[in-house]
Amino acid sequence: MMFRDLPSDFPALAVLAASMDPVSVSPPPDFVDEAIRLRTLYARSRPRTYDDLPINAWRKLPYAYWLSGASSLDDVEPDLVNRYWGEVLPAAMVASPRRAKRWLTPLFHTYCERFNPGDPAFVSFATRLLSALKQSDCSLAEQLLHNHRELSFFNPMEVAPRLADAFANPNIPLADVHDRHLLWDGFLDNALGSAALDAALDAAWRAPRGPDRQRRLIEWARKLNVEIHQTPQRVAFAEALLLPWRRESPPDRHRAELIGFLLSTYGHPKKSEPTDVMRWRGVSDQARDVLARWLTGDTLRTFIHVLERTADEIWRYRQKFWMAYHDAGHIDEAWLALGRDALELASRHSSAPRGTEFARLEGAVQANQSVLLLKIGSMTFTEWSHVGSLRAFKEDTKESPRLYQSEYLGAKLRAAPSLDFHEDGRSPELRHLHSESGWWQRRARDFIRRRTGISMTDREIL
Repeated sequence: MMFRDLPSDFPALAVLAASMDPVSVSPPPDFVDEAIRLRTLYARSRPRTYDDLPINAWRKLPYAYWLSGASSLDDVEPDLVNRYWGEVLPAAMVASPRRAKRWLTPLFHTYCERFNPGDPAFVSFATRLLSALKQSDCSLAEQLLHNHRELSFFNPMEVAPRLADAFANPNIPLADVHDRHLLWDGFLDNALGSAALDAALDAAWRAPRGPDRQRRLIEWARKLNVEIHQTPQRVAFAEALLLPWRRESPPDRHRAELIGFLLSTYGHPKKSEPTDVMRWRGVSDQARDVLARWLTGDTLRTFIHVLERTADEIWRYRQKFWMAYHDAGHIDEAWLALGRDALELASRHSSAPRGTEFARLEGAVQANQSVLLLKIGSMTFTEWSHVGSLRAFKEDTKESPRLYQSEYLGAKLRAAPSLDFHEDGRSPELRHLHSESGWWQRRARDFIRRRTGISMTDREIL
């Protein structure tokens, strides 16, 4: 024999061939347009038992399976569907790997985009798809079967929570999760991506409440093609970020991140602007109160910060007094109006999270003056800087200033008649006298107790 037998396989050639057919999945076409176009073709071809259908019409059949407002293709074209699953698709699966991949892609797209585990027709579709994958040895089929082994991907009853765990894992970048499971840009917005987000938000109650997982949820939301407040997860998302912190506070950095995200996405939880009200509608009072508590604390701290830097000599005493009420959970809401220079100071140097808003204090006031508006029980208080007085009003009376306005006139705030801190009918507002001995603090504390029933000790406020 002059020549040795030729080898039966070529490893290097196989590697080259694999590199020419990389495993990836591009985004799907517009499902509605494709479904309408294909269903029109199928209806025209029905009298000829579909024998004249072009091969592309067969290959793209999954895109026409469901169309909003119409029956499933199973019901509309049962003979076509049976022929697809029973003859046409199996033949494609055992043809060349490249051809099998092209036929599997519409099936994979449709499974993800039309995911509906409550529909028996969809469950049947998933079973048939899994069977088709097992008939092919192309690289896409192998990777999709790997997805199934790892995540029960083609089991409609199990895939969403497993995929949610993969997406919510803060130790693996979101882009890597996409690449690992052959997902495309926009996947998070489709039906399966939405189901995974539902499962992740549901799991947020059972998983550790650590900041890393909540940061991943925020990252997830930012990858969506629409704002989270425009999705069906609007309420659940806000509650997943806030309710775990009902009884304890997150680390300062994470609290600032949550506040910044929620204010920019949902708006202020206590404001009455239509946009804010709409975005917070349906979110539980408990969740909104968590954010309001954080905002109240930041508003108080900003007020003290401004006092400290605008030569207010008694800022330490005010800080001790009002933070005592806040830390005890007695201040329901707070809002801050700032003169021009004070507003610039707060914006540049305040520790309040980005997105925190303040009102402008206008009119006959000093540029570095500020006024803090507080709600405690049924009372509203205005606390003025620069040796200004403390004033009190019954909530919802015409004299009481409204919180969350964007602008206040100093003269109007001062002109509103205060309730009498002294009960002597002379000068009703409370001046901040004798801070070192606790004179004004005790007067304010006793007034609040008489009006609201809230008691605080000398040790707490002095």
